[in-house]
Amino acid sequence: GGEGGEGSYGPQGRGDHQGGGQNGEGGEMDEERMKKQEEEGNKQCLKQMQKGVGQMGRPVKELKAKIAKIEKQKATAPAAAKELVAKMEASLAAIKAATTCDEAQAAQEELSGMMEDMQEIFQQLEFAAQAPKIIKQIKQGFGMMDKMWKKALASAQKSKVDLSEQVAIGQAIHAELKAMFDAMI
Repeated sequence: GGEGGEGSYGPQGRGDHQGGGQNGEGGEMDEERMKKQEEEGNKQCLKQMQKGVGQMGRPVKELKAKIAKIEKQKATAPAAAKELVAKMEASLAAIKAATTCDEAQAAQEELSGMMEDMQEIFQQLEFAAQAPKIIKQIKQGFGMMDKMWKKALASAQKSKVDLSEQVAIGQAIHAELKAMFDAMI
């Protein structure tokens, strides 16, 4: 029974490794195929990155809208917010204009770094949005203080006690607060 086992192990078993003439051509074809696959992968990557620009642009639109709302309230939006919007729009445009996936990824990495700054900018914008209310409260507070000072001054003048020293100190404080108020508003 040992003959059958030896016979099947002969030249047939080692067979198909002799395609020697095709190896050179096969290498070129593999290289071409790989190059084509790489180009196709690059196109797909680029297409996906550019497709995502709309989604990545959403926070930029929100930021622009917030800035516009603040300026409509006659408040001042931080310059850093406007600079960030300009940089982010430039990165989005770079992704759209990219011709390779690497270019698009580099622009997206820049954009991702800027996205981290957005949280702080949104907080600054929130504060800027509150500024008109704060200024109104300060004006009201100063108006009330001014009225109280004038009442106190009138009372001091009617008083039979000499309050000139206290009035002078009060006048100096009032003048200093008014100067601060005027500089701020």
